[in-house]
Amino acid sequence: MATVSYGYSIQVTGGPQITNTKLATVDAYDRVEVKLDPGAADVVVDVQPGATGQVALLAISSSLYAPQITYKVADGSGDKGPYALDAPHFFSGGAVGVFGVAPKTLKFSNALPAGAANKATIDIFVARDATP
Repeated sequence: MATVSYGYSIQVTGGPQITNTKLATVDAYDRVEVKLDPGAADVVVDVQPGATGQVALLAISSSLYAPQITYKVADGSGDKGPYALDAPHFFSGGAVGVFGVAPKTLKFSNALPAGAANKATIDIFVARDATP
């Protein structure tokens, strides 16, 4: 068992601030880093083997954000998406169900033109229950 602490903080300059943190006790967690070259298509990343309800947290961030960097979510029966990785994506609790399929694999694509400045490093973190 592992305890994962996560949260968010939102602040408007000169305005309100909202901060929230939560602890989750999970059986397993993984962190995966993927290099994504310009022109790469459907680079498959195995994320986790379980059902949607077993995923407590899924976070996807990148060294480069752009509408041309996308991912699909797959459970073996088909793909959902593509979703533009134009900002960090964070799903916790029941929000993981927004995909409509268990996030067993993610397929990343980078439609940006060739060049070192358009290479992205994708960081994926998943925390889950291993015993349904």
